[in-house]
Amino acid sequence: MTLSWRSIVLIAASVLAGACGNQRDPALPVKAASSVKVPIYVVHLIPDVEPIVVDVDRSDTAAVVQLRLALPAGTKFSTYRAEIKGGIASTVMMVPPGGGEELEISLKTLQWRPGLYRLTLSGIAPGGAIRPVAEYRFRLT
Repeated sequence: MTLSWRSIVLIAASVLAGACGNQRDPALPVKAASSVKVPIYVVHLIPDVEPIVVDVDRSDTAAVVQLRLALPAGTKFSTYRAEIKGGIASTVMMVPPGGGEELEISLKTLQWRPGLYRLTLSGIAPGGAIRPVAEYRFRLT
């Protein structure tokens, strides 16, 4: 697999960002800042690479997986459509743009079975047309 310079920069940025919390694995839980302790698994996804494995502690039914999707260069839409397929179900959600070059999607782990998932991201054009943006893959355990 050959990575572009942009992918290498995004991977490096993800590693550096993860160094503030857990240096071993960016998919390990980070405790929320509220008084309620909810494990949040932060996962940085890059389009068209091997699936990232997210090892989720299923004993905590309140756990959340926060997907941070790296957007391809030049991608700007006022609304995005994320379709997640895998396991025995699929879901579609509308996602507002983030403040930078990533989108964030949060999933409650209780609602998702272990397995391989594919997230297809599209942008909604001003006339309502759906434009393909990128595809991401991840595996929940």
